[in-house]
Amino acid sequence: MTTSVAQDGSLSLRRSDERQMAVAREVMSRHTRALRELTKQPPWPIGSGSSEVAMQAHSEPLAQHGGGAGVRDSGLLESAMARCRYLAAHRGPDNAAPAASCAYATGCNQAFVAGNKLTAAVVSETLSVMNGCDLTATDAELVAAFLAPAAGDLGGDALADWFRDHLVPA
Repeated sequence: MTTSVAQDGSLSLRRSDERQMAVAREVMSRHTRALRELTKQPPWPIGSGSSEVAMQAHSEPLAQHGGGAGVRDSGLLESAMARCRYLAAHRGPDNAAPAASCAYATGCNQAFVAGNKLTAAVVSETLSVMNGCDLTATDAELVAAFLAPAAGDLGGDALADWFRDHLVPA
């Protein structure tokens, strides 16, 4: 998979990956709709990343689309969620920082056997939706943004900026 970063900071993705983009967007859409329907209590505090939510977000797409299931390192998973919770407590009004932190750490830490970037996308978008934001990125922007950190093409602060540009109140 090849991503590139243009001078204006935008990300691009090869056309051959359109099927993967469609699957990722479908999975995220299914998860966020389901969580909106099932959640009758107040939304999660922004950034309250949960290892249980990450495990569920990881297992369902892999069961449907294939791939190695399971946690490779539970400490790495908990570390990603703990960073998210820390930012929630110290973020001020910034909704993007916890979502980006969750996405970056989950996608780059490789806590799961497979599906780390997909899990990062599902968990961070779900976190955003549960806190009253919608992600407005196109499929190409979304996939490129979640592949770039794992490839070393986009750092955590830049990913937070990307989220700030693509999150809007629901």
